[in-house]
Amino acid sequence: MPGSKPRQIPADFKVFALANNSATSMARYEVGYDTFRKWCKQLGIADEIAARGMRPPRPCPADFAGNAHRSNAELHQIYPDTPAKHFTRWRKEVGIASATQLGGSVGEPVPDDFPALVRQNNITRLCLIYRVSDSVIKRWCRITGLSPKRYDGSIAKPHGPKRAPDIDHRPVDAAGQAQRHLQRIGPVYRRNEDMYCVFGRVMPAKDMIAFAEKKGWDAKAWERI
Repeated sequence: MPGSKPRQIPADFKVFALANNSATSMARYEVGYDTFRKWCKQLGIADEIAARGMRPPRPCPADFAGNAHRSNAELHQIYPDTPAKHFTRWRKEVGIASATQLGGSVGEPVPDDFPALVRQNNITRLCLIYRVSDSVIKRWCRITGLSPKRYDGSIAKPHGPKRAPDIDHRPVDAAGQAQRHLQRIGPVYRRNEDMYCVFGRVMPAKDMIAFAEKKGWDAKAWERI
């Protein structure tokens, strides 16, 4: 606070700090890291403390045991500016060796209707239904022992007449139709009135039309319908 006097160094601080680790010392004297470091420098023991690792690990909060089952995203909201590696260490300190020790419940819990929907939908559809990532869906499947519906690879055949020839219906000339046919394969653009750049090569319109015919374009396809 502005105007407050700096805290005096306790008489037994030097002996205690050299005999214990930094975290224990800060907890005993109820000071933060900056104050602890300043006292060490004033007493001339900063180098000795630094040699054994002066910055202590962040202590596990008292209420973490009740929040350890939450996902890291939720924990970041409860404990802001805390790296995820701290959550892993804190879980171990409170007796949770891994994220699956609680039956895989670390993170979003399995919805009640998940077993009924998992066999009727694939992973992509389940992600849209529950608005979660595919990794969450896979974890729920491991917890429940169920597998989502798999895509069988079948494609519905279209009904109706055969597909019309690949010629643009707009009223363009032969060069324009050939250009649009080739654009399905690679980059083709018009440089000037009679020159085209086809796949990086510059050629006149007649050569482009001949090249398009080699690639399957047929100028008279519509006439045979």
